[in-house]
Amino acid sequence: MKNSMLILMAVTAILFNTTACSNKEPVAGPGTAEAVTDAQTEAQEAAETETPAAAGYSLLGYTEEVEGVTITLTDFRMSSGDDTYVPEPGHVFLQPQFEIVNNSTKGTAIGMIFTYFVDEEQIPEDVSAIQSAEGEALGTALGFGLTRTGSVGVQAKEDWETLLIRFTPHAVGDSATIVIDRSDLP
Repeated sequence: MKNSMLILMAVTAILFNTTACSNKEPVAGPGTAEAVTDAQTEAQEAAETETPAAAGYSLLGYTEEVEGVTITLTDFRMSSGDDTYVPEPGHVFLQPQFEIVNNSTKGTAIGMIFTYFVDEEQIPEDVSAIQSAEGEALGTALGFGLTRTGSVGVQAKEDWETLLIRFTPHAVGDSATIVIDRSDLP
């Protein structure tokens, strides 16, 4: 009985020390309110930067380079869909087309990871927008030394103002940001 009491007291002390006395701060992970707020803040800061057209550049042909990977905006279409794929009522498809050249500084294949914000709200990629775009879909991976041209797409309200696209070629690392303001379009 004496030994079991000592063991119970030792286990209680260990549990108390590891849970109640921990000085670790909560960490913001994917999906938490802190992570969403951070993403919205980053999108707002990027949207406040000068757009390619405002800086005197043509929107088409605008190029960014990140970690040796070059991404160029080659076309942009705002569409009401086709015979098969249509956006929800009051919405349109936004279909940027990119050329991506993989000369990665890491010398590896890349994942084509895109994050989209329309008017500071993060939105998912839309398969219907991609399927209804002219040409091929961009895809999800690209081997080292290769080039691919294709479309990505999202669905946005008809009165959208700003599309911010963040492209990340590797799961961990830098990203390129391309901002398309509706006022810059012809």
